[in-house]
Amino acid sequence: MPTSVMNVRPQARRKIFQLGELCLGDRSLRVHLLDVSEGGARLHCPTVLSVGTAVTLRWQQENWRAVVVWAGSNKCGVRFIAPLAHSSIEALTAPL
Repeated sequence: MPTSVMNVRPQARRKIFQLGELCLGDRSLRVHLLDVSEGGARLHCPTVLSVGTAVTLRWQQENWRAVVVWAGSNKCGVRFIAPLAHSSIEALTAPL
């Protein structure tokens, strides 16, 4: 992850490992959520995405709209359009 992106993050990320789905228009990709904060998430993604791409991140019954803010080899970072609720973060990080 680029250092410049790491330095502008206003919220602390919490490490997780959850299976999710990233929707890009009529296409969807299976992803793993690697960490999460109120403002965004880091994902393991099988496809390199373009910065600025609008996506929807799905996890269980939740759907969060986001924008890709960085992308690299099999990983990307997304910024949520609306901050995640504390209850959503707690659910994502709860032990299985």
